[in-house]
Amino acid sequence: MGATKEQALFVLDRLVVAGIVLRSKAGWRRPRQDRRRKVSRQLGVDGRLAVRAKTYHLERQLWGWWLSEEAWMKAPRRLSVRSRPGPGQLGLLPDIGTNVYGAHPRTAAGRADYRQARVLLESLAAPDDISATPVQEASAQNAS
Repeated sequence: MGATKEQALFVLDRLVVAGIVLRSKAGWRRPRQDRRRKVSRQLGVDGRLAVRAKTYHLERQLWGWWLSEEAWMKAPRRLSVRSRPGPGQLGLLPDIGTNVYGAHPRTAAGRADYRQARVLLESLAAPDDISATPVQEASAQNAS
């Protein structure tokens, strides 16, 4: 687990206090009624795992796009920039490194522009897929 005995006991005690875990003579067990959702709402962390999963998915897409760009740059036969498929375009016989996003965004200096790539991928996602989440909405309500 990567935690000391004291750290594990501290976490288990917090779960007992929250009602997520019950302590018994044999150790710890789950209650019959699942209270995780209720407790997560009380603590203001409801939806945090979903946000984390969506962020991870986006980061995997960004990383895959960059790896495709690297493969295209290292390919022995290069296409001119004008004949390279753009975002959303696929060739009949795709070359190494081509993908649905097209060429990876670049800065004026020719370096990879990760910020612009992220903006492009977020704009392609469904409106509720990445933007507003329960955690962000709860944070906004707490701020006001």
